[in-house]
Amino acid sequence: MGNFAGIENAKVFKTGQYFKIGKYRVKILGVRWVNASVGNKEFVVIETEVLESNNVEVPVGAERSQVIDMTNVMGMSNVKGFVAAISGVDSSASGDLNVAIEKYWAGLLGSPLPLSQICDMICSDANPLAGEEIELECVEVKKKDGDPFTRHNWVTRDIQ
Repeated sequence: MGNFAGIENAKVFKTGQYFKIGKYRVKILGVRWVNASVGNKEFVVIETEVLESNNVEVPVGAERSQVIDMTNVMGMSNVKGFVAAISGVDSSASGDLNVAIEKYWAGLLGSPLPLSQICDMICSDANPLAGEEIELECVEVKKKDGDPFTRHNWVTRDIQ
């Protein structure tokens, strides 16, 4: 099978389907690991459907993604922040963040896994986060070179 299997079902967009500045409540459609076919880059892609939005350019029902460049120095940190938030763990709280995330997932899975394996599972074909809801705030920041960049701040879920 070639690299373009399934192209028949692909949607065509004039611009990337990324988040713009704003606050959102989203449903996770999938989280996956992507190896770029051009260049030597790897990405984690968090695909979502917008459930609530305060930005008219990103309406309810729109599909939007965060694409995290794993070859970038901030890649692991960005993924860890998302995993903490979706796990109901406040990444700014005191204590061992890894232990708190692992404890949450051990309760779900019935046995402990190290954080690296939890992240592998989240990005697997099993797609365990599909259907989960979470809030997100996107803000514009300036990179060192002065170019704008959209920072994705995932809001820690309140898990009972």
